[in-house]
Amino acid sequence: MAAPSSNAPRLWVWGSRQRLGSVFSLFSKPFCSAAAASGTMSAQRLAEKLRAQKQEQKTKQPPVPTSPVQRRVQELVRFTKQLQRVHPNVLAKALSRGIVHQDKDLVVINKPYGLPVHGGPGIRLCISDVLPILAKMLHGHKAEPLHLCHRLDKETTGVMVLAWEKEVAHQVQELFRTRQVAKKYWTITVRVPVPPAGVVDIPVIEKEVQGQQQHYKMTLSPGFRMEDGKMVRARSNRKAHTAVTQYQVLSSTLSAALVELQPITEAVSWYPEEAGAASGEGPSHPASPARAPADPAGPGVQEGGTQLGLQASSLLRLLPATPGSTDAKSGSEWGRRSRT
Repeated sequence: MAAPSSNAPRLWVWGSRQRLGSVFSLFSKPFCSAAAASGTMSAQRLAEKLRAQKQEQKTKQPPVPTSPVQRRVQELVRFTKQLQRVHPNVLAKALSRGIVHQDKDLVVINKPYGLPVHGGPGIRLCISDVLPILAKMLHGHKAEPLHLCHRLDKETTGVMVLAWEKEVAHQVQELFRTRQVAKKYWTITVRVPVPPAGVVDIPVIEKEVQGQQQHYKMTLSPGFRMEDGKMVRARSNRKAHTAVTQYQVLSSTLSAALVELQPITEAVSWYPEEAGAASGEGPSHPASPARAPADPAGPGVQEGGTQLGLQASSLLRLLPATPGSTDAKSGSEWGRRSRT
């Protein structure tokens, strides 16, 4: 009788485990079935949501442009978005087709609209990324990467200087820093500046812009304001920067103008604001901020909410006026004028 009693606990423990396993299996089957059903429902909801989003995008197609200007703006926006998504080789090829000057030291390209020069958060492709590829396209597979000599804003198009050697790039950067390079920009304003040529002298200040990401924008900080129909001096902001720009109307219609801008002061991103002030109503003279800007968002053809920026039309190396000096318009080196 002792033997069976000694084996009983082991049989009971083994049997308990078997019973526990059976009970666990009974309870786990409904839970697994519920989880599988839940996963199926979640996947189904996700698929339905994606289909609804795609359908919504199709129904929200932009209206068909009616005017030639609207169609051209839409084409420009579409082309810009395509450039940001293409393979780097394709972008380098597009830049090589837009070369306006090339010699043993420099390459001057025509920068496309909407393409950033440097990388950053959310930027898929930029000009600096494809400079090694562009160099190989121009000078073979053993060519060293090209170097940036200056930068242009994302919305600015036109003349952009690259250098083959780092030393040459530093020299050109020094010329820009010491303002030995005369820069001219073209822009389109809504309304025609009066008078057609003059100087805009309105300080600018950097202000935070509300949006999904924190960023800043240069805005006008005039020294005068309108009060009861009279112009009174406003309190100046110590953080404001001096911004002086010469402007000249190159061509105009009843409601818009092609304006050439030449910055006189230190280069900052304020040209759209200055041009907007220049195209407002009223006399054009230094420090007359009472003129309303051409458009709150700055100058440019605004069709369907799309703003065109600046065109860097020309760069002119200023040479000393001494006997035997190279003509700034026809020199073979950096004394050459580059124009789009």
